[in-house]
Amino acid sequence: MRISRIFFLLLCLGFVCFFSRVWSRDIYVAPNGCDSTDGTIEKPLATPARALEAMRQMPADRDRRIVLREGEYFNVHLKLGPQDSGLTIESAPGEKAMLYGGKLIVGWEKAGDKFYAAQLPGVKDGRWDFRMLLVNGRPADRARVPDFGRLKHLSRFDPKLSVTTEEIRFKRDPTQEELTTLKFVPGDIPGDLAVRNAELTIYHQWDASYVGLKAVDLEKQRFIFSSPANWPPGSFRQDDYVIWNVREGMNRPGQWYLDRVAGKVVYWPREDEQIDNLKIIAPTQKHIIEIHGTSEQPVSNIIIRNLHFKATTTPVNCSGWGAMVAPAALEGDGVRGCRLERLTISGVGGHAIRIQNSERCDVRGCRVFQTGGGGVYILGRGGIVENNDIHHVGIIFPSALAVQARGVDHVIRHNTIHDTPYCGIESCTHYALIEYNKIYDYMQELRDGGAIYTSFSDVMPLLHVAEPDYMTFAKIEKSCQGVMVRRNLVYYTGTPPKLTETVIAYYFDIATKNSQIVENLAINTGRPYLSHKTESCTVQNNIFIDERNSSISFNGSTKGMMENNVIYAAGSIKAIWKNGEATSWNNNLLFSEQGDYQDIPPGQIFADPLFLDRLKGDFRFQPNSPALQMGIKPVDCSGAGLTTRSELIEIR
Repeated sequence: MRISRIFFLLLCLGFVCFFSRVWSRDIYVAPNGCDSTDGTIEKPLATPARALEAMRQMPADRDRRIVLREGEYFNVHLKLGPQDSGLTIESAPGEKAMLYGGKLIVGWEKAGDKFYAAQLPGVKDGRWDFRMLLVNGRPADRARVPDFGRLKHLSRFDPKLSVTTEEIRFKRDPTQEELTTLKFVPGDIPGDLAVRNAELTIYHQWDASYVGLKAVDLEKQRFIFSSPANWPPGSFRQDDYVIWNVREGMNRPGQWYLDRVAGKVVYWPREDEQIDNLKIIAPTQKHIIEIHGTSEQPVSNIIIRNLHFKATTTPVNCSGWGAMVAPAALEGDGVRGCRLERLTISGVGGHAIRIQNSERCDVRGCRVFQTGGGGVYILGRGGIVENNDIHHVGIIFPSALAVQARGVDHVIRHNTIHDTPYCGIESCTHYALIEYNKIYDYMQELRDGGAIYTSFSDVMPLLHVAEPDYMTFAKIEKSCQGVMVRRNLVYYTGTPPKLTETVIAYYFDIATKNSQIVENLAINTGRPYLSHKTESCTVQNNIFIDERNSSISFNGSTKGMMENNVIYAAGSIKAIWKNGEATSWNNNLLFSEQGDYQDIPPGQIFADPLFLDRLKGDFRFQPNSPALQMGIKPVDCSGAGLTTRSELIEIR
């Protein structure tokens, strides 16, 4: 009897195992696998592409999962569609799979005294092109002129720019010649510059054009671009640029360039490197994973987690404001209920993640760094960008954003963002919550942006239009409304770059309405708040501290309120007013160590707020602080930035 009972239990266990395998099939992939096997854990497949094919042969009503064993996978490019809804792609538990959108470069040969070169089929005839090279996992420095800093050019474009809630337009439209040429300073450019190799970054105020060359006109001392610039060189009184990818820019070990004329990639090893011992990877793909659905047939409930992405390319183009047209390593369009978790994305030529036309898509716990474009872009409804570590973005496209959220009902919280060329967080959203983010050392290359910036359009310039005689860059389709910015920490670790002198911490731009900045900190930014043509926006109970001068700017804003804030500066405190204001100041506490107050509205209190220890970063108030007597609450941003998952409050 006992034997039959044991037999019965074993039989039941066998049935459970059998049916769980049938109804919840996992397909395994390993670098040492074989694509002719069945994809079991004992006999894994070799490539993610083959695993996706095998998965599609299974009934769609089953739970489906592609499990990648630890190791490296090269030349990966997966395209997911509506038929893949419900699919999970992840590393095996406790393991990390590395997905490259590129391949190993071999066959290096000596090319002169210092350099090594490898022949690459397809480069010479234009079939293969890239702007990022990975050497032992790090993006190598690209050859550039000058080696540090920027060159000055002589092009000028002075017509006034008109910015309204209807359009952005110059008083006079640029000509095609003004959009496709740049006049250089004699002596800056070597006479034998290889036109096919050279590429330019042309800096504008809040944007930068990235263009290839068609010709160099030495007689007129000008470059002729292969495609129009985003804005005319010299507009916005900006006159600097950089030349990339030329042999003349190989000034130190660790640099590289792509010689399209010879069809080779050229690298100068560092002193501690031996070319035969290096793992050098060149991108071949613009995307590693693409997810494409439609509004009628979206891709639903995709989960991608615990993976490493590296090595993608991007074409030469005018990247436009926010580098909007640059591709992303993980690109989604027409997706619902997508979850991207614990991904590490670095060394990619474009953005890390972009999800558009989306609903209820989350990006959580990801690490993003050393990207040519931006970090996380989410466009749609109900997205969450949470607990991500994002830094050193915009290596190729300096107008790229660390985080962009556009649409309706997004939540951006507990992210740590630093070392960005432009904005930390940009939002054109109806009813967004931006809270508990830590942002520092931002706006290192461009101007007219902020650590947290609400923009006035859901379509910014991408850029030039086909007809050179018509230059309307963007239609302002939606305002930014109902945004709550609270308990964020923004600071600069040193002096802001000389290029900007001051950087804006919190910036509400044109057509931002009914939005609030509440209980935030801004430290050593020089310009903690700017309001530009906003309506009914409130700045309340914030603490702004500067070890130099501090200014608060209002330009054409109406029905605003600045109330119960503390502004402390070692230098002057200045309110900048333009175009007639209707912003009320009420019950603010200001203290300038120099006693220098400029254009401050009457009715404010001028006294030391008596922080517990300002120099050590303790901005709590002493018991006898006038701030407490005025009803100003202490601001606690100690929880800003990355946090553990258990501390997060579920929104869904």
